[in-house]
Amino acid sequence: MYLKIVSEKKRLYFLLPNCLLLNRATAAIAIRALQKNAAVKEHARFLQDKRAFLRIFRELKRAKRLLRGRPLVDVRSADGDCVQIRL
Repeated sequence: MYLKIVSEKKRLYFLLPNCLLLNRATAAIAIRALQKNAAVKEHARFLQDKRAFLRIFRELKRAKRLLRGRPLVDVRSADGDCVQIRL
């Protein structure tokens, strides 16, 4: 996963391996973090299930094959800030 954040003051680039981000251990950590946050408990009950996270991760892996280098998220603001995520 390639994460690019560009603002007027700083530029950040991260290259993170998908195998480290999209696995069962990450799903378990994310579920624990969501369970600690009370606001998320009320709005996203479906995300408290490990199987739901694994389904999301499976779809992200599938999207990687479909997108092939094109950005998954590309947000640009009026003042020139940019956030881009590629799988």
